Amino acid sequence: MVPAASSENTKTYTNIPTFKILLWLSMVSMVMIFAGLTSGYIVRQAESNWFVFELPVIFYFSTVFILLSSASMQWAYVAIKKQ
Repeated sequence: MVPAASSENTKTYTNIPTFKILLWLSMVSMVMIFAGLTSGYIVRQAESNWFVFELPVIFYFSTVFILLSSASMQWAYVAIKKQ
């Protein structure tokens, strides 16, 4: 009979919680995707038929919005931790 899963952190045979293993696996996969796309960009840019285009203005506004929202979330996190 298989015991029911508990709400505690399930441990593997390495005594590392399962969610930590999955977190590290996902972080490594994201880094590998970023490295692959970056190297593809560099290789493609080295070819002579590289197409240069202007980014839309909304791209800059959305980037600033993302940075400001990230800063405000960090500010809120620090304010909550002080209490």
